[in-house]
Amino acid sequence: MVIGCLFFQLHLCAQDLEQKVSIEADAVVLEVLLQEVGERYNLSFSYGGHLPGLEQKLSIRAEKMPLNQFLSLLLAKVALTYKVIGGYVVLRKLEPQTQVVLPEQAGRGAGRLPRSYRDQSVQQDTVQRMVRIAPTVGFQVYVPEWSMPTRIILEEAQPPVRHRQASIRIGPVFSKDFMQLDLQSSYADKQQVDAGLSYSIGSVCWWNIREHLALEWLFLYRQKVFTLRYGLETGVDPLGLPLMTEAVLAYLDIPINIHVRLYQFKQIAVGGIVGLYGSHLLEKGERTWMDDGRMFPATGMLVSTLSRFLWGMQAGIGFHYDLNSRVSFYLSPVYQHNLNKFKKGTQQIRLQEFVFRTGFRFSL
Repeated sequence: MVIGCLFFQLHLCAQDLEQKVSIEADAVVLEVLLQEVGERYNLSFSYGGHLPGLEQKLSIRAEKMPLNQFLSLLLAKVALTYKVIGGYVVLRKLEPQTQVVLPEQAGRGAGRLPRSYRDQSVQQDTVQRMVRIAPTVGFQVYVPEWSMPTRIILEEAQPPVRHRQASIRIGPVFSKDFMQLDLQSSYADKQQVDAGLSYSIGSVCWWNIREHLALEWLFLYRQKVFTLRYGLETGVDPLGLPLMTEAVLAYLDIPINIHVRLYQFKQIAVGGIVGLYGSHLLEKGERTWMDDGRMFPATGMLVSTLSRFLWGMQAGIGFHYDLNSRVSFYLSPVYQHNLNKFKKGTQQIRLQEFVFRTGFRFSL
C-alpha cells in the first residue's frame, strides 16, 4: 500500500510537470515566484537556505509552455536545476560537468568549440536524459570519458523569450496634506490665515515604461480647510464685527509624475519623483463668526474670489516595498509648488503644500 501511494504521488507530480502553463513575471524575486508557481500548479518545492540565486530578481514570459521546460529555463538563469524526488521538486546547483548556454550568452565567445565539433547533434531523448532543459539555445556538456566536449543542438529549441518591459498597476491612495499659506492683504488691520485639516483620497495608475522608469497618474478628491482671522480690535461690548471666516473647499486633483528608480535592495526600492498637477474647484463653503457670538453659514466674503483652477509643479521621493509579485506598498513625501494665486482680490493668498501619500498598487 505504501509503494502504491508513492507511485501515485510520483505519477501525479510527473503529470503536473507536463501541463501547459502561461506565466509572466517582471523583476520578481525567484523565491517569491517559486511560491506562486507552487500554489497555482500544486507543486511542492524543496531547497536549502544556502542555495544561491533565490533572492535574485528575474523576468520571464512563457505562453503555453510545459511546466518542466519553464522551470528549467527559469532555474538556468541562476545556475540551478531540479529533480523530482518523492513528489517534491528538489532544487540544486547545476553539476560541474554541465554548462548551460543561455540565449543572452550566445555569440559572446563563451564555450566556443573547434569547427569539427560544432555540427554534432544528439537526439532529443538523449538530451532529456542528460539535461532536462529544452527551451534554451543549447548546452555544453562535458562527458568524463570523452577527451573533447560535444556541442548538443536541440532539435526543438524554442526562440528566446522576450521579457516584457512595461506593466500596469492600479490601486487606492490616501494622503495627508499640509498647506503653507502666504497672505497679502490691502487692509490696514492685522489679518492672519491658518491652515486646517486637509487630506486626499483617490486612485493611482502606475505604468512601468522601462526597468528604472515609470509614469504615474493620480485621480484625487482633495479637501482643503483654512481660516482667515481679521484681527479687528473689539471692546467689552460686542459691535457685530467679524472675527474669522472658515472656508471648506473640495478639489479634483490630477497629478502626472515621472518616477526614476535610484536604489533597490531586495523588495525595497527608492526613487525620485517629478511632475505636474492641476486642480479644479468642485465645492466651496464658508462660515463666519462675529464678536457677538453669531455665526453665518454662508456669506460669500471669502470663497467668491478663490481661483477655480490651480496648477503647479511637484517633486519628492518614493519608497516602495513589494509584498509579492502582484502587490506593492508605497510611501511618497511630495512638495507641491502652486504657480498661480490661490485667492485673488484685496486679500491675496499663495499656496504651497507638502503631502504624504501612501497606498497599495495591484498588478493587472
